[in-house]
Amino acid sequence: MAWMYEDKSSNEEEKKEKKTYSSSSINNKNIKELYGDEFGQLSEGQQKYILDNQEVMRRITQQVLTRVARVNLPRDLNVNRSNVIEFYLNPNGDMTDFKFLNKSGYYVLDDTTKETIEYAYSRYPRPTERTLIRYNVLYNLARY
Repeated sequence: MAWMYEDKSSNEEEKKEKKTYSSSSINNKNIKELYGDEFGQLSEGQQKYILDNQEVMRRITQQVLTRVARVNLPRDLNVNRSNVIEFYLNPNGDMTDFKFLNKSGYYVLDDTTKETIEYAYSRYPRPTERTLIRYNVLYNLARY
């Protein structure tokens, strides 16, 4: 019965710290894949904004994509594709220079991505300077 009274909170804190570190390294890996050498050319403020807000923006985008996809995509679409987009997010909250770096090969998927970003960007945290944002949008619509 003594084991019930043991304080294991320090062990739990160590586990939480490890999880945070690993998810951060995964996100940093994704940033390196998306931006490549261009990330190093961004200003310190732009880099900080991307690193600090990437998870918040990903969640917002995913919520919007889930709603938009229900309307835009046919239920019987069976694909596993992705597209990569980029745009600039301005301090006033506007989005400019939207473009596809890689298309999915399906017009309906690319159109859904564009529509999703057009709805989602206004909910993103505002940067202090014009910042390049890139996303890899994955559609895993394989039905078994």
